[in-house]
Amino acid sequence: MNTRVLLTLPLEASLAAAQAALLATPPGEVEWVLPVGEGVLTTDLVVGTPAHALRLTGKPGVALKLDGATLEVTGLVTGLSGVAVVAVDAGLILLGARVEVADVTVSANSSGDCAALSVETPDGTVVIDSLSVTAAKGEDATGLRLLAAEARVTGLSIGAVEATVGEAFGVRAVCQRSQWADVTVRDVVGVGAGVGVELAGFTRADLSGLTVATVSGGSATGARVLVAREEGEGLSAVDVSVTDVKALGTEWSVGLLAASVGALQLRGFTVQRVQGAFALGLLLSLIHL
Repeated sequence: MNTRVLLTLPLEASLAAAQAALLATPPGEVEWVLPVGEGVLTTDLVVGTPAHALRLTGKPGVALKLDGATLEVTGLVTGLSGVAVVAVDAGLILLGARVEVADVTVSANSSGDCAALSVETPDGTVVIDSLSVTAAKGEDATGLRLLAAEARVTGLSIGAVEATVGEAFGVRAVCQRSQWADVTVRDVVGVGAGVGVELAGFTRADLSGLTVATVSGGSATGARVLVAREEGEGLSAVDVSVTDVKALGTEWSVGLLAASVGALQLRGFTVQRVQGAFALGLLLSLIHL
């Protein structure tokens, strides 16, 4: 069964009504069309059910403001597309057996810890096609936090990630298998650690067109990519550029760290201007257990 629902402003009441109706809807695909204008949430809200494929879709002119309220979207399939999100002391969390993100912009600011976008499906699949995080600021700050069995990420842009007390990560991801293409991370600043990209893979990771620029912190790492399972296929990285990585004080800095228990292929990479009391441009580790 396919159901299409046109949401209205004020959005908070419309979402609550749509969720109540969804609970009485037979399992199937459901699309909630977000209204043009700024929809504001001031109360934490969980929408979706494990029996439905729920997609929230927008278009140019659709904005969502999370004003001290976290929005959690869950479902058999969860989708978010065509929306600009501003989160203040709040977060956006997407859960499901399959999560799809397309043409989404997020800016987040928090007086506590901040994750601009969290996507969690430990046993499922994540597909991201055009996601821009324009700001993520908090005591600890992360642009994109991703947990998935399999992930395919294309057209990811992360910028202006700032931790005022602790660690800052542009991307922090744990995936069994993942593919990343056309990824740009810039301006990541931490008081503790500053890390542009941290990717931990279990069986395979493929990167193509990764650019990391201007990362600083007590310790600093431009990109850290690890594939750790012995029976895995390994790590492949093509066209990787890391520039301007700076550790403050007496700490260490690494431009690019790549390690794999399986095969490791690295082609067409550039690492420039890595600074710190102990600085390494490139650190490779091929581990045989």
